[in-house]
Amino acid sequence: MAKDAKDTATELPVKLGGVSIKENAKISARVDRTKLNIAKAAMLFCNARCEVQIDADGALPMGGGLGTVKSVADIKRFGTDADHYTISLVFSTGEIKVNELALLAGKEAKLTITKIGEADDTPEPGDDE
Repeated sequence: MAKDAKDTATELPVKLGGVSIKENAKISARVDRTKLNIAKAAMLFCNARCEVQIDADGALPMGGGLGTVKSVADIKRFGTDADHYTISLVFSTGEIKVNELALLAGKEAKLTITKIGEADDTPEPGDDE
């Protein structure tokens, strides 16, 4: 029997963007479109709650580990242009070390993502659309 896509981990090289820490912690990530077709990207990223692991070797200061953040996140934004997909990973501030997430901003990383369900439909703070 074929595995449900929700049960399959996907590893992707990403370029991390900025971090926003308010009620939740949010980091953006950019994925090269050649790494994932649009149908799989839409299935994986649209309205998704996912187990994620972000590995950015050497991103944290000495003694701070390898720069790995692992938690459950909701994907609140999925966009695309001719070359990239962009997503916003939204974490509960009680579930991660926000200082470590902040240190990953702007780094190249490996994102391991497994869809486990649907995202909370609460809009992101600041989304007035």
